[in-house]
Amino acid sequence: SFMYMKENEFLRRVIRLYHTARKASFPNKKIRRGRSHTIASRIEDLFALFLSKNTEADVIYVDQPISVPSFKKQYYPDIVLVRGKKIFAFCDLKTDMGFNRKGLFSLSRKKCAWLKQIKGKKCKIRDGITKKDHFYSINRSVSYNIILISDQNINSALLHSQLNKARKFKPAIEIFILTSGEHPNTYNISIKKLMNKICINYNDFKKLIKKLN
Repeated sequence: SFMYMKENEFLRRVIRLYHTARKASFPNKKIRRGRSHTIASRIEDLFALFLSKNTEADVIYVDQPISVPSFKKQYYPDIVLVRGKKIFAFCDLKTDMGFNRKGLFSLSRKKCAWLKQIKGKKCKIRDGITKKDHFYSINRSVSYNIILISDQNINSALLHSQLNKARKFKPAIEIFILTSGEHPNTYNISIKKLMNKICINYNDFKKLIKKLN
């Protein structure tokens, strides 16, 4: 019933975001940008769009603070999926694990403990535009899904040992790797050529979509 966004279309748009991030926001031949714009929030929006077209979530919140009574701290999951009045899944989006090469297992363990504390509880989400409060309950079978856009920028053996150690937290916590081979942020190559070099992990896309439906 939805207009699907295909996996290769998602990847093409990710690569395009990387290309755009290298340029100054206001083009001028005198201006050369050194470091790229940060891209994480753009990819969150794009992934939310992908999920809106491939899952039956009623509402998808992006980078929204969540308050759970009896917890002082607010939480900022990258993506929250809601069906009816229940939060049924969280998604944590990483472009790659280059920033924290040994962090996948500890992240999984931490999020597993967090889910145990909050599942079945009521929570409040304040809309980022209207500032209106919305109240939901967190499903007892809620899942926290860590999504890596790319398996690059990390030693393959290290990545696989981290994945193996984190397996024990499934299905509550699960890691999905969307692409391998070249990184979507590879320089000096056209989008078309890069698309041909990147391997899309259709299996992980399929498993994730099935889980979130």
